Amino acid sequence: AESEQKTEETVETKEEEYKEGKASMGDFIGGLKQEIFVSYEAPLYTVVNTFEVDGKKFEERKYEANRKWVSAKMTHKINEEKKMTNDMFMSLFNYIAGKNETSDKIPMTVPVSMLNKKIEDETKEMEMSFYLDAKQQEYPPKPNNPALYITTRPELTVYTRTVGGFMNEAKWKKER
Repeated sequence: AESEQKTEETVETKEEEYKEGKASMGDFIGGLKQEIFVSYEAPLYTVVNTFEVDGKKFEERKYEANRKWVSAKMTHKINEEKKMTNDMFMSLFNYIAGKNETSDKIPMTVPVSMLNKKIEDETKEMEMSFYLDAKQQEYPPKPNNPALYITTRPELTVYTRTVGGFMNEAKWKKER
């Protein structure tokens, strides 16, 4: 069936051959300029319902199917979460800063999607994804980093509220 098709692409490069460089100051300043002066592109969604619990509002959103994202996934101990989150973010940022097969610089988008799965009491798998802008949807450039991959997501229902910054284990527990 069509829904069973593989939705992830992988890079054939051996992991030990790839060395992640740091983003340049120009890339950082360009990102900061976008942060201050430009609004971010986001995947299309419909607000299905709005809820309020204990004074906090959140939405049920239905995101459209067949949208492409660039992703990274790591398994780690909970006490290593901050480092792993930072490492994944920087790998994804380097991809949009031009570390991809075509050296395209891709605008930052929202949201930064996080999927956390508990493996054991102190271990979890974390996947972080950046939505790819409209220009990159049809033919996104392959990542140079073999730890990154392109996914095409099915229609997705999400319950969310907007928060600033990164979520960590303590913030997630507070949100529950």
